[in-house]
Amino acid sequence: MDTAVLDQLEDRTTTDTVVAADGNTEASTGLTARDTPNAPHVIGNYRVHEAAEVIPALEGEAFEKLVEEIAQNGQWEAVVIHGDVLIEGVDTVRAIGVLKDRGIDIDLQAVAWQPRPEQTVPEFLAYKHLRGPRFTDAQRAQIAADLLPLIEKERAAAQESARIKPGQVLNPRGINKRTAEKEGGTETCPSTDAKARNKSKIDRSTVGRIAAMASVTTYAAAQAVKIKRQAANEVIEAVKAGVMKPKTVIAGFDEPAAKGKPDQKKAGTKIDHPFTPTTPLEHDLVAGWVRLRDTKVAVSERADALDVMRAILKAEEAAEQRTATSGKGGGK
Repeated sequence: MDTAVLDQLEDRTTTDTVVAADGNTEASTGLTARDTPNAPHVIGNYRVHEAAEVIPALEGEAFEKLVEEIAQNGQWEAVVIHGDVLIEGVDTVRAIGVLKDRGIDIDLQAVAWQPRPEQTVPEFLAYKHLRGPRFTDAQRAQIAADLLPLIEKERAAAQESARIKPGQVLNPRGINKRTAEKEGGTETCPSTDAKARNKSKIDRSTVGRIAAMASVTTYAAAQAVKIKRQAANEVIEAVKAGVMKPKTVIAGFDEPAAKGKPDQKKAGTKIDHPFTPTTPLEHDLVAGWVRLRDTKVAVSERADALDVMRAILKAEEAAEQRTATSGKGGGK
């Protein structure tokens, strides 16, 4: 990516732009970048790039081990910067700061970011952090879900920067790439294989891109997307840190209403019955009876059906009483 585009993004006050997986800016992937403060996080003399803040920081014993290693052996890998923006090496800068507080002065080694063509900062960080053994599959998937909208944000900025301005001529011959491929005979026919088309569609989807970025299954990627869309920020951070498991988080999305409290979805459903349910159990029982009455019982037989239901309930009560009585007798 052109570093001039990164200069524009450093402001951190711009609105997050969401672009679909196929590059269409009119359709949303459903994932958005986090709200970033007007004053970005600062460590030492550097502002931390928003994508770098997505990567979980070392804490506890792991961070103290890094501090001790730098104290004994020095800084073994330079941090990556762009101007006064810190792109990679947040934990290293933190560790050197701790050492300075302890009276150990170590000069920070930094190198300028040199991206590959069209590479964004989030893609660079994904390559650095999502390929090693540090994170589990669930953590990598959740980190990738946070990085994806930032990738799209930077790509959208790059596309806007590359857009032809009024009076600007970038292609004097007037031949676009597709026309050139036709003239050169390099154009290929689109695949007619349904399986191949379906795989291509999955690969271009939000889930497919996260799976590829994090080297995880589409199932793990789908869990990360669901958490990204529905969970609070602190929950997402807990999943990324390995403190919470995706299965536990997602189970909380589908928990039934608390006992004794009406289910809001069911509360809005009107039932043609004089009894007004106030709990999910009452709602299900009344709805089941009304459905049975209206679909299985003829109008002329509804009175008989009520008598049968009363007889059934009376028989159940009698059976419960006999069981309770026999239980007391056996305990003497």
